[in-house]
Amino acid sequence: MKHRFTFPELVIISGISLLAAALLIPTLGAAGKKARTLACTEKQQNLYKGFAAYCSDNDNLLPDGAQLDRRSKDGWWNKLYPYTRDNHLSRCPDAADPDNGPAIITFYTGPEGKYLKYAKASIAYNSQLGAGNNGGTVSSSGHGLGYPKQIKKVTDLNKPPLLFADITAQVSILPGDNRQDQLNGSSPAAPGTFAARHLGKGNIIFTDGHAEALSGPELWQKAETAYNASAKRTGTAFPVMNYFLTGQ
Repeated sequence: MKHRFTFPELVIISGISLLAAALLIPTLGAAGKKARTLACTEKQQNLYKGFAAYCSDNDNLLPDGAQLDRRSKDGWWNKLYPYTRDNHLSRCPDAADPDNGPAIITFYTGPEGKYLKYAKASIAYNSQLGAGNNGGTVSSSGHGLGYPKQIKKVTDLNKPPLLFADITAQVSILPGDNRQDQLNGSSPAAPGTFAARHLGKGNIIFTDGHAEALSGPELWQKAETAYNASAKRTGTAFPVMNYFLTGQ
């Protein structure tokens, strides 16, 4: 004879099932977040490989991070595209609104002028690197671009600065949008602000290829350490983040 569950038994079984689901769902959610974090890290690593290949083929010249025109053929994304062949690398899988926002990048895929567009650059390049960097100058453009040192080649770097990082919505990492109050969350983030979107951390890859996951305050601490080691010693007046991004 088949056993028929009594009502109390069904209640108990249902309770056990609900408890198991309640325990399992957060675990699955955390696993999904970790997978997206790893996917973002992999994208930055692939961008780094494209960067390294580009520099090797161009006498150690750096792509221009100060080029903020998202339709420019000279933007860093177009310089690296022949090496990566992937226009999706500029988007972090945990970024919000992937098809909207200010960072609409145009990729030119050939000399005949064919192109494709990919919305929302949420992994950005260091604005202090490349030919647009006029050493010793402070810009009044409003982008917070000020250059304590001219960094046109890999060999111009004293220390490996960050190369690519999670960003709010911009093609380049802007020092003026990464003040201490923005990184610690006490002021609103700007389009060029570092984004700690992976469980309170943001992914960063440096010009020597090593990767780190940092919170906003941790990134500021690293920048301040660079500033204390260089800017205060030389007595110059460039902001903290400018020194960090130029590898002083």
